[in-house]
Amino acid sequence: MSSTLLLLSLALATPETGRVLVMDFEGVSVDAADADAATRVVAAAAAEVEGVSVMSAADIRRLAALEADRLNAGCEQDASCLAEIAGAMGAEQVLFGSLSRLGSTTTVVLSLYDARTTKVVRRSFDVTDAGTLPPLLRTATAELLGGTVEAPAPSPRGSSAGIITLGTGLGLVVVGGAAAGIAELMVQNPDGDGAAKATWQNVGLGALGGAALGLVVAGVGGAMMAGGL
Repeated sequence: MSSTLLLLSLALATPETGRVLVMDFEGVSVDAADADAATRVVAAAAAEVEGVSVMSAADIRRLAALEADRLNAGCEQDASCLAEIAGAMGAEQVLFGSLSRLGSTTTVVLSLYDARTTKVVRRSFDVTDAGTLPPLLRTATAELLGGTVEAPAPSPRGSSAGIITLGTGLGLVVVGGAAAGIAELMVQNPDGDGAAKATWQNVGLGALGGAALGLVVAGVGGAMMAGGL
């Protein structure tokens, strides 16, 4: 074992259960940035699973760069050196995956290698909407590691829209109710003529319709706030 690997072994000598090594995603016909983003999502999701300690291939390269003399280690390009370091880490499981795009469909394959059983378990799925990829990766990671990953919190933007919608609906209810009340008073005015009363009656009916619409809008706003839409 080289001096670099010895240093890394000493630095990581404390035994830890559930240590998972997350390797870089392989990209086929996809941008390198997309493959890197997928790696980060999987590493973050794995870290959220209870009892799991995560280290990524990028972490290994950074450790090697800090601890190693490049001439002795040569770990920047040597895959076997990375494998040696992973062994020194005592990683029980290795997560690795690939993204491949054909047309508008991206196929994702996420695999988990278990060093204890020497078996590989995989999850694969296709996506056509890039926005659905992160939550699907999080779910697949949790399933492979036997845990659960909490759903992301509702977006503040969605909550703000719900508050605005609710406020608009309540405003319509208040204004419509007030207008209907005034119209009713004018209709009941003994000094008013028939034409004026008929006009106020129509105004009152319109105000009641506006108040009813306000109740519907307020209900939509409440649902948006509850669901984070």
